[in-house]
Parts: sequence; C-alpha cells; structure tokens
Amino acid sequence: MKHRSTATAARAALVILVAACALGLPGAGAIPSAASGPRPGLAAQAYLHYSLGRLMEVEGLLSEALVQYRRAGSFDPGHCEIITATARVQLALGRLEDARPRIEEVRDLCPTNLEAVAVHTELLLAAGEPEEADAAVREHATAPGAPSLLVALLGQALVEQGRTDDAGELYRERSMVDSLSPRIAFLYASVLLLQERTEEAVIELKRARRLEPDNRAFGSVLARLLIDLGRTEEGVAELTELVAGTTPTPTEAAALAKGYSSFGATDRALGLLDRAITAHGRTPELLGALGSVRYDAGELDLALEAYEEALAIRPASVEALNFIAYALAEEGRDLDRALDYAERAVELRPGNGFVRDTLGWTLFRLGRLEDARRELTLAADQSGDDAVVLEHLGDALYALGRTNEAIAAWARGLAVEPDSATLRERIEKASKLEEEAAEEEP
Repeated sequence: MKHRSTATAARAALVILVAACALGLPGAGAIPSAASGPRPGLAAQAYLHYSLGRLMEVEGLLSEALVQYRRAGSFDPGHCEIITATARVQLALGRLEDARPRIEEVRDLCPTNLEAVAVHTELLLAAGEPEEADAAVREHATAPGAPSLLVALLGQALVEQGRTDDAGELYRERSMVDSLSPRIAFLYASVLLLQERTEEAVIELKRARRLEPDNRAFGSVLARLLIDLGRTEEGVAELTELVAGTTPTPTEAAALAKGYSSFGATDRALGLLDRAITAHGRTPELLGALGSVRYDAGELDLALEAYEEALAIRPASVEALNFIAYALAEEGRDLDRALDYAERAVELRPGNGFVRDTLGWTLFRLGRLEDARRELTLAADQSGDDAVVLEHLGDALYALGRTNEAIAAWARGLAVEPDSATLRERIEKASKLEEEAAEEEP
C-alpha cells in the first residue's frame, strides 16, 4: 500500500466525487478542516487516510475502511466528515452503540451537515426508532431541493411507523418534481408494492430501469414482480438477459427457477437451483423455490420438506408458513399443524388477504365454519376480490346454509375469472338446488 499511496489517493478522490454525486450530498473534493485546523502536514495525512477509507468503503472493505477513518481522525480530531464516515462504517458493521456517540458529537459540531443527518437517521432506523428518525430528518428532507437520500430515509421512517400512504404521497410528489431520478421511481414502486398497487409499481420500476438501465437491482425487482404477477414470459426474458454471463443471486435464481417451472421446464429449474445452491448454500430463498418447483411437479412431500428446511433457517418466513399451511389444508392432513402455521403467518402479515385466506381455508377444513367465514370475508376484502378467495368464502357460506350469500360470493369470483369452470358449476348446482327446494314448498 505504501508504494501506491499517491495513485490510490488520487483514485480515492475520484471515488469520493462519484459517491457524493450519487448520493446528492456535499462532500466531494477536499474535506474542510475542523474549526481550529490541524497543522498542514497533519491535514495532508488526515486527507490521505480519509481518501483511502472512502475507497475501501466503496469496495466493501468496511473493517479496513474503519481503520483508515480512525487514523484520519487521529490526525484531525473533531472533523465532521471524518467522524461521520467513521460512524457510517460502524453502523454498516452493526456496531450501533459505537456509532451513536460519534453521531451525537458531529451533530453538535456541524448541525447542518447533511451526510451526518443521513447517518443519524439510518442509525435510528436500525435501532428500531422510526419516530425519532422521522424527527431527525424531516426538516432537511422536506426542504426545497433536498437530496434524494434524505427523502428516501424519511419515506422509510414513515413506512416503519405504519404510515405507508404518507410515504407513498411523499415519493409521488417528489417523483413529479424529480421525474428523472431513478432512485425516487424505485422507492415509489417499493411503496406501491406495500400498498399492493402492483400494476402502478410495474410502471415505476420500468421508469427506473429506463433511467438507469445498468442498475441490476432495478431490473431484478422488475423481473421478479412480473413473474409473481403471472407475466412470466416477460419476467423470465428480463431476468435471463439481466443475469447472462454472471452468477445469479439467490433471489434472482429463485425467481428464474419458478418462471421455468411455470413453463413446465422442471429439469431446467432444478438444474438452475442446484447450481445456485452450490454457489450460495441452502438459503431460505433457494429452498423456497425448490419447494415451489417440486410442488408444480406434483412432488408434494419433497416440496414440504424443502419449505420446512427453509422455515428452520428463517422461522418468520411468511412464504414458508403460508405454503405449508395451505398445502396441508388442501390435502386435509395434519390440520392442527396447518392451523398453527396459518395463524403464525397472519400474525406476521395481518393485512395480506392471501395469507388470511389460508387461515380461513384451514379453519373450514377443520369444520370451524363460522370462524372460517369470518376470516374469509376479511380475506376477500383484503385481496381485492380474488377469485380463489371468493370461491373459499362461498364454500364456507354454503356449508353454513347461507346459499344465496354463497352464490353471490361465487358470482363475484366468476366476474373476476369468467372462464372458471369450478365457480360456474358451484353456482349452477346451488341455484338448481334452491329452485328444487322452492318448488317443494307448499
């Protein structure tokens, strides 16, 4: 490192400029000295170590970056940029308690330093204090021309307070002012997904992708969303192009495998997952995809085995809990375990209609009809009149002897999926029985 210090410092200065522009925060070029200022030789030493730290941080060498920032601080103590950088890396390493006093120090020294505001907000969010994070960043994030990073952090604080609609409005307004910002388009899409406004999310993700076509994260999320929405050919084509010549991440490999499986290309899906597991290990994402592919191939026991392994690694996996519960309920086996898993999934994701449908359907299979009707009614509202959910609701109502209401629920489902033979048969059978019962009445 000694023999290359001059060249490395020059490269670091360029990295700092690029990083600062990307974040929209001040900090490019030479860092200003503390109020009293160190001696010139010490300032040069501080700048060199700070520059090396920025280079290492950008390259993901966080522990090494922290060493450089500490050395910079030893030459120029009380320097806002150096203290902020040190806290930022400590936060990235999960050392919240080490980062907190440094951020408090820089807030006193430089209260208008926007990078320090950002790091302070990130610290509060990491500590599970979204209200405090909101208060820390709001004034700066809502000022005219606020950096997009601060707007993003305010939106995250709102989401973590459960104020998803407020976050959506914040990003919508910012996207109108900053229509060429891929970051804002992506963030707005993320909130739209939380609001289950999926088609609008696709539009924003495509906008982010157009504005920054080389950003892999944008393309990956867009492709996975398209696959989840049943636009499989479009999503698989997008994702295949994105990962060409590279090793897919576990999330990308899982999505691509599910896409192949939906085409009936089971061997191709299993081959992809085998290579991904070799590269990344048996992660919950890959095991969940393996379970999905096995289920599509009619191998239920192998599917359940894969999802149980995923659940053992990540006990709060709503996907695994919901899949196992629904599969068991459909088969009518181990219903007590199915109920336990379904209840855990709803506790984790109470606003998701499809997760609640699994709970309602499990209760139906257990013969707890009134409880099933209550959960399925709520599930139908939460899911926006999904045809399968309405089919389940109609079944519960019919079993309770509320035939007219059952027919109405099935009819709502048929309006969503006019080609559903199952719903049409249920309506015709129930209507016919109702007519025959009416004819037999004196």
